[in-house]
Parts: sequence; C-alpha cells; structure tokens
Amino acid sequence: MDKSWIDLIELGLKVIALFGAGLWAFAVLRLLRHGDSADGVARNADARIRELELREKLQAALAVDICPAITRSPDGDGYLITAVVELANHGSQNTKINWKDEPPAFHVRLAKFDADGKPKYDPPLRFRVPLTFNPKSGAISQVIRAGTTESIPFAFKVASAGLYLLSFRGVVDGEERAEAERLGLHAPDAWTGNKYVLVGGE
Repeated sequence: MDKSWIDLIELGLKVIALFGAGLWAFAVLRLLRHGDSADGVARNADARIRELELREKLQAALAVDICPAITRSPDGDGYLITAVVELANHGSQNTKINWKDEPPAFHVRLAKFDADGKPKYDPPLRFRVPLTFNPKSGAISQVIRAGTTESIPFAFKVASAGLYLLSFRGVVDGEERAEAERLGLHAPDAWTGNKYVLVGGE
C-alpha cells in the first residue's frame, strides 16, 4: 500500500482516538458534575430534615390522660365518678391553655347502642375547669411547663349504670399558635383526650 495512504489512515485513527477520548472526558466531567449536584441536593435535604426535627423538639407535646374512679352513691341512688385529667408536657416548651370564653373542657356522655351495634350518645354533661381557690368559679387559663404534669379533678354523679365516654378538650392559646406558625411549625388548636368507662359493670 502506498505510504501516503498508510500515513493518512494512521492520522485518521489518531483523530478518531482523540475525538473518542474527548467524548469520554466530557462524559466523565458531566457525571462528576451531576454527582456533585446530587450530593448537594442530598446535603440540603438532610439539613432541612435536621432543621425540622430541631423545630419539632422546640415545641410543646402534651399527653392527655383521664383517670376515672367509680363508687356507689352513699344514698344508693346512682354512681359517683371522680375523674382526674393529667396533662403531661413531654416537649421542650411551655404551653398555655385558655379556659375563659371557651366551651366547657370536660364532657360526659352516656353511650347507647343501636341494632347494628353502633354507639349513640345522650346529650353531654359539661364541666368547666374549676378555679383552685373557688371551685364554683371557672378558671381563666393554665400554663403547663415543659417536663411537668398538671392534674385537673372533676367529680359528678350519674343516675344509671352504663358505658360513658369521658372527653377533654383544652384550647391552645391563640398567641402560641400564631408564634408556631411564624416559625413554620404546627401547633394544634387544642389538646384532647377521650376514655370510655363502664359504670355498674360489676
């Protein structure tokens, strides 16, 4: 074969090799850049998650437990029930509950069941949170500090045996909800709890 042709072929192969190497280098560079971008996105996502977790820890977290005790009325007419509502703040911030200008916080309903076994409820008995030094008056508000438990006692009488639903609802202070929203957090409208208690089931 003519040497000029051989030289031309070798030159063509070199050009192809250089072109291929350039494409390979360009592809590697794009992959590296894509990897850096993906790592950056992952780092930003991790930072956002940590930020949200930290914010959640900076909130109040109230657990509501209702502890009832039942006894026969001394006069033999119906049953006496005492119920202590325990409010345990497991969060790292205080929370304030407003009682004034809100519906009564504690409700008692007798549950009855239809033919399908579904519960129906009588109109509730409603009780306001009593003022400590004057139980005949209603309390205005209450602060449950972080890491503490507050107890609120209720006492009432029911005329008949049956299954009763005890319900509690404490409305969270409006300023507390607004501050949580400003920080990008969610504060509940109210702290709530329910418990069924069987009366006269002995």
